[in-house]
Amino acid sequence: MITLLKIARGLYRAIAGSGRPWHLALGLSLGILLALVPLGLTEPMVWLVVGLLLVTRAGFGIALSAFALGKLVVALTGTGWIESVGFVLLERSEALQGLWRWALNLPVVALFGLDRYQAMGGLVLAVLLSAIAWVPFIRFVYWVRARELERYRLVRWLRSFWFVRALGMLSRGS
Repeated sequence: MITLLKIARGLYRAIAGSGRPWHLALGLSLGILLALVPLGLTEPMVWLVVGLLLVTRAGFGIALSAFALGKLVVALTGTGWIESVGFVLLERSEALQGLWRWALNLPVVALFGLDRYQAMGGLVLAVLLSAIAWVPFIRFVYWVRARELERYRLVRWLRSFWFVRALGMLSRGS
């Protein structure tokens, strides 16, 4: 129980911290990608994502949390739904056959193992989930940080003036 509280406190500190919100969202996206793509030490995609996580200023704690939560969901639901998405994309979509034939035979892309159903399904689902979660997550970070400012007495005192409230309404309107 105490471990869960420490993890929650660390996540709150990461969200309320000084990192840019899009860095945290990038960490969320990379964590989702790591969770949905099959892991293995020989998988170049895993090494690429971990490299991106280390080279960019992505939120490492958010990425690890998204990875753990995603792996928990995959463990509870199984990988059948990921494999079925990969099967539909690779085998059933006649319009994409030429694209797959060209893209999956490129020298560098062939190393990523995207010709397997679970890898392709995980990649596509991770990109879709990341695209869906990107803007709401950034808004959530801004919302948490705005609530964090409310606890300071100086901020509450400044907001009591009509001029500051009018500036706030003008900035929200544009």
